[in-house]
Amino acid sequence: MKEMHRKNKMKVIVAFAVVMVFVMPVAAFANVGTFGTTPNSENTGNMENMVESTTNSDNTEETIDNARLTTGKTIYVDDDADPDWYNETQVRTITEGITNASAGDTVYVYDGIYYEHITVNRQLYITGENKENAIIDGQNNSGDVVKVTVNNVNISTFTIRNSIKPPPKVILQFTPVA
Repeated sequence: MKEMHRKNKMKVIVAFAVVMVFVMPVAAFANVGTFGTTPNSENTGNMENMVESTTNSDNTEETIDNARLTTGKTIYVDDDADPDWYNETQVRTITEGITNASAGDTVYVYDGIYYEHITVNRQLYITGENKENAIIDGQNNSGDVVKVTVNNVNISTFTIRNSIKPPPKVILQFTPVA
């Protein structure tokens, strides 16, 4: 009986260690899981990332944050870097980062105000450095500030502001899976 209790304790410890391997790297990123949107009235709302939990046969639980399981390359976006910094994976605009990325890649956006309208047409992870300072500004122009046309896109840690009319113009346009 004592040996079985010891084995169960060991299983729980191993399961906890496995869970920590997935959870700790995600927890290290401040603001992961939030998506700040700011219309002209400067109100901010949040949208939480999808997190999947599964229960193993030994009744331990694993949490997988789908937002951070990437296998592709990372494209870095910085609107005010030194001109020598820019290349294929280090770009000036979010649109350029999306253009240079392939499905499964991450577009990491450093703090700054990005005056652009973006269309996400491939499966990407687009993450801002800090939701208060990584800003997509629509400049009150016509059109959608952010338009997503495919499934499996994760956009997090941004403020979106100055759409032509409230609410903030984030358009999700894709074909549902039947």
